Amino acid sequence: MVIVNGLQNIKLFEQVAIFFLKKIKTTQQLDILLTSLCFFFSMFIANDVALITFVPLMIVVLKILNKEERVIHIVVLQTLAAKKYVYTNRQSTKFIFIYILSYVTR
Repeated sequence: MVIVNGLQNIKLFEQVAIFFLKKIKTTQQLDILLTSLCFFFSMFIANDVALITFVPLMIVVLKILNKEERVIHIVVLQTLAAKKYVYTNRQSTKFIFIYILSYVTR
């Protein structure tokens, strides 16, 4: 959370939000983008870290668009996306990496 706070202090989230908003044309595309980011990053980092990272980004994006009423809707979608990966994947990529690493070091 300290790192996320540092990223907020240097205005990185605002820069990323502006980059995304240049590409997005509808709120449906925005929902899909923010949810997909959380889903795909939860494959490589822990689910809670993905949420801690992308929820503040989503809040910044929605503040820029003056659509703060959509915060709960997208937080629920992001949470489901991050947790859905755990239930759809038989083995997490992190565990596969640890297994391969332990096999190589034998």
